[in-house]
Amino acid sequence: MTFIDALQKRHSEYALEKDPSLDKEQVKALIGEVLDLTPDAFNMQSQRLILLFDQASEDFWDEVNASYDNKLDKEKLAGFKGANGTILYFIDQKTVHNLGESFPLYKDAFGVYATHANGMAQINIWNALTTLNLGASLQHYGPAIETWVKERYQVPEDYQLVAQMPFGKVVTPAEAKEKLPRQEKLTVFEH
Repeated sequence: MTFIDALQKRHSEYALEKDPSLDKEQVKALIGEVLDLTPDAFNMQSQRLILLFDQASEDFWDEVNASYDNKLDKEKLAGFKGANGTILYFIDQKTVHNLGESFPLYKDAFGVYATHANGMAQINIWNALTTLNLGASLQHYGPAIETWVKERYQVPEDYQLVAQMPFGKVVTPAEAKEKLPRQEKLTVFEH
């Protein structure tokens, strides 16, 4: 699969189930490698991840649903719970702060840089999972769940939860979304 193939195949997939042939060690190694290779301004390395598999992932989504008074969309929730796992994405704000102290001229920009790096890690991992024929989606339930997530998974207080990514075997592929014409998104100047 080429890079463009992976980009074309990657969609927000909600209808997920467990792939019984999934090699968890391969997934762990792939995610670790992607994290190591994802660039970060000033080599900040502020991305922090928690990887939940199987029952740990199912329990996570049960608790997310409870945090929303059991009102999450039932079909989406079934896919999240049915997935092989979930990745929790964090930014280590202590790292961001410390770098700001070391480089005062950029102090106000490091939060933005950390967000960029976390987003790059998210999309890189999402595409990497696609190369394993796994689907995923990116969720943002952070503000309502961050307190209990930090307690349950013993997350340092300086970590900010920014996204959650359930992943697994795609049951029903998502339909491609409409895209703006390329000329509306890309302007080119030459010479």
